[in-house]
Amino acid sequence: MAGEIRSEVERERDGSVDERSGGGTDSDPEASPHSAPAFGFSPGAICHLYQMEQKEDKPTTTRLQADSVESQLAETKTLCEAAGVITRSLVNRLARALAVPVEDIDVNMPPFTFGVDSLVAVELMFWFSNEIRADVPIVQILGNSSVAKLGLYAADISGYVDEKLRSRYPGVVRDGEENYGA
Repeated sequence: MAGEIRSEVERERDGSVDERSGGGTDSDPEASPHSAPAFGFSPGAICHLYQMEQKEDKPTTTRLQADSVESQLAETKTLCEAAGVITRSLVNRLARALAVPVEDIDVNMPPFTFGVDSLVAVELMFWFSNEIRADVPIVQILGNSSVAKLGLYAADISGYVDEKLRSRYPGVVRDGEENYGA
């Protein structure tokens, strides 16, 4: 199939494709109607996709592993560092899910102020579970906790954060700070 598309694209570039017949050439008026590309698209309609495929820079596995939240969390020395890593990742995830610029996400505001609804909250819950290994309830995501407090809460219960860094009572900050789980 890819070979057929490439040959069609090459013929179109040469100017030998008759657009009216859907893929036959000018020199071949008896071209089979079955030679037309699928769904009636002319090769020119998908030519840019072939070019994008050739230009695409596919990330390597080592680069993905080096940038993963898991590897970043493994390198943290304090709970606050881990919370920063998770909060930055959460901000990027929120921006992508809500189709807004990262700069528009204020970490001191709760997610619902940016338009997070129950559907996005479920998506974030699964993201926390899969990427952070933290079971953050939907009620927590939709509650009054700021994005930064959600990051700290997730860091405190994350399976990727060293157990020595986590508090003995998840949801309760050490040193007498306020309860970030509320």
